[in-house]
Amino acid sequence: ASDSATIGHKLDCSCNGITINSTGSYVPDTPSPEGNQRIDYCIPTFSTHAYVTTSRINGFSTSGGTTNISNPDNGCPVNQRHDYSRYTNMVVTARQGGTFQFNATGGGHLAVYIDWNGDYDFSEANEMASYNQLSGTITIPDDAIPGTTRLRLIMFFWMGPGTPPGGCGSRPRGETEDYSITILPSIPETISLQNLNILSGQDSCFGA
Repeated sequence: ASDSATIGHKLDCSCNGITINSTGSYVPDTPSPEGNQRIDYCIPTFSTHAYVTTSRINGFSTSGGTTNISNPDNGCPVNQRHDYSRYTNMVVTARQGGTFQFNATGGGHLAVYIDWNGDYDFSEANEMASYNQLSGTITIPDDAIPGTTRLRLIMFFWMGPGTPPGGCGSRPRGETEDYSITILPSIPETISLQNLNILSGQDSCFGA
């Protein structure tokens, strides 16, 4: 494989992990794919894994969507390595301009990232959808790209002051979980005809 591979390129080999631009570990959905396999989202790394209750996710759910995520008991026992989980078969669905609610349990400081424009990263300014709260409401941007994209949770042991952390890279301690979100187009506004008077040129008189 080329050492200049980037997001969107394809791999045709057996691959358990690849580091790109020193931003994190990228892996295909299948370690030994048949034919070309697209390089997927980065996976954050942690120097100390989520062994303790102060830096891990124990459960996650959504409400208010057309479909919702329910994953209430996904934590691992204390002292068991647990720093990345992929639950992309679980999907919350909402429309452009709409909202849904989320709730997470666990210990630490939670950040929620959503790839609104479907470009396989979380680098746009609005793609940290929630910061440092375990529950809240997320609004779908009006210009979010319709389709299914990635929703990422990262539980940090300590975020610290200054700029919030990004959705990739390396951190001292924490856990990442990936889910999916399906964005539906907004519903066009409709005009009620109930109280409209439809005028005919022959039958209407506009007095002089």
